[in-house]
Amino acid sequence: MSQSQPLPVGPVPRPSPKDTEVLEFEVIEEKWNKYDLVGQTVLKGRLVLTRIARPKFGPVGQYEITAQAVFAVSAPPEKRGDPMQLPPPSDWANLPKEPVKILTTSEPWNKYRISKTGDVLQIKLVVTEVFRIKDHYDQFGEPFYVVTSGPLVSPGTKGTVSIGLEGPQ
Repeated sequence: MSQSQPLPVGPVPRPSPKDTEVLEFEVIEEKWNKYDLVGQTVLKGRLVLTRIARPKFGPVGQYEITAQAVFAVSAPPEKRGDPMQLPPPSDWANLPKEPVKILTTSEPWNKYRISKTGDVLQIKLVVTEVFRIKDHYDQFGEPFYVVTSGPLVSPGTKGTVSIGLEGPQ
């Protein structure tokens, strides 16, 4: 009978910034996601990859990804209101909101090639929940939504790649 080793608990230690190599990458394919919401409103989203790095002394093929989610709303005229200054994100939890049903989704993979290694990463934005903030409108008068989302990362066509994530919340 063999004894198993305990798994580490808590945050994984990060290498020093001095021991991290930032890698150049090229966009192979980057597409917009589309979400048809109840009320004939369309939410479009895109995950923008901003940084790929790896530890200089870590396992080969392990990458740290940083990305930012961007969203745009298009609602029918009767759903729009007067443009307004939106509250800061720290206040969103306290605003009156209602869940919004997503009727259809399209979440294509974005593809990136790391110049130095040739590795291809596939990254997709996945939306799990959408909330409408009541009586709030963006700078264009579109209804204001709070979206819960995150990245899903997969190795591409060249080799096996382990990936660590740092991305949108």
